[in-house]
Amino acid sequence: MRSYLRTVTLDVQGDTTDDEDASASTRNVDVNAGDYIVALRPAVEGEKADKPMPRVWKVTSRNRTTVTARLEDMPHIKPVERTIGVSKILANLGPDPVPGNVYGTDLTARYMGRKKIDDDVTLHIFTKPTRENLESLLSGFRNVVRKRLEKLKITGILNENVVYEIRPKKGKAVGYCYISGNPDNPHRIVYCPEALKHYTAPHLIAHEFGHLIEWKLREYRSLWAAWQVIHTHTVYPDYVTSEDSKHLLSSCIAVRDEHAKADVPAKGATPTIRAWRASLEDEDKPKAAAILRWLHQHRRVRPHDIETLLNLGKDDLIKKLWPSERIETKHSIKPLLTEYATESMSETFAEALALSFCGKKLPDTVQKLLDKTLTTLREAYATEGR
Repeated sequence: MRSYLRTVTLDVQGDTTDDEDASASTRNVDVNAGDYIVALRPAVEGEKADKPMPRVWKVTSRNRTTVTARLEDMPHIKPVERTIGVSKILANLGPDPVPGNVYGTDLTARYMGRKKIDDDVTLHIFTKPTRENLESLLSGFRNVVRKRLEKLKITGILNENVVYEIRPKKGKAVGYCYISGNPDNPHRIVYCPEALKHYTAPHLIAHEFGHLIEWKLREYRSLWAAWQVIHTHTVYPDYVTSEDSKHLLSSCIAVRDEHAKADVPAKGATPTIRAWRASLEDEDKPKAAAILRWLHQHRRVRPHDIETLLNLGKDDLIKKLWPSERIETKHSIKPLLTEYATESMSETFAEALALSFCGKKLPDTVQKLLDKTLTTLREAYATEGR
């Protein structure tokens, strides 16, 4: 994996005066290598002058009046070291600070080191996961995501400008994929170990990885548009048209007639209704569910009542009961993939990839488009020689 880390070597002199040294001595600041401190970021010649803000630093060495410290903003991406006068230290948090906020700086996540996943990927750690959670994440990446990428022959995406992190959960999100708009900065995929209470490690890893692949997908407009259509099907139609209703009623009656000709034995309370719904295309199934729900809400007719009328040949009565106008279904359609996949086209693709990587069966329309997408990426990486 190409390295996008850079070490900034700076020769910055301590900016303290004799009076400040005396003040520091009077304050008896006790700072040791390995301590985390809060201090203003010293200005450096040639750097853009920003308003000084308190930052968290990790002390690497010290002498009587100064310390050398590493800025903790993004030490795994752009390590920055400065020499800071002891008198400029606002707080010494010790070697193992308690998570929280101090001087407006967030200590919830701090860099704790790295763990090599394989030859291409290193995991940067900003929280202390349990051994079980860490092993689950590593195993999920090695045994599911990497193996699937190898089978698909698109491991080249691992060599993109990207770093992998684990951080504590913040807000509702259980993982993130930050796409960098600056080619000098890497993309970042972040996993939250707390999410393993609700998701399997392979699903969590594959989902966020899906966002990285989805970013590449934007280069292929026809595929991108096709996924937009799939997303539309996960949320919409937000209504069933009168034409849809007529078509679905005809198909329901046709299933009844086929069963009668074949003398199919009845099983259960509503065999025709169940067989009808099973015979529908994926995009029509939520429409059928919406119609049955509408019949119950507006006609006080349940599926087994429709079943009885079908068996008695009361097609004209069913047509009178059946909705003839457009009916709203936006808030009642069952998602094509998962509830979360309805959030956006991005989440639709990421969920489709995650479910597929984890061996789950996808609707035919989604699986075909996913296969086409991954084939296109494989051909692109083969052309690039990666």
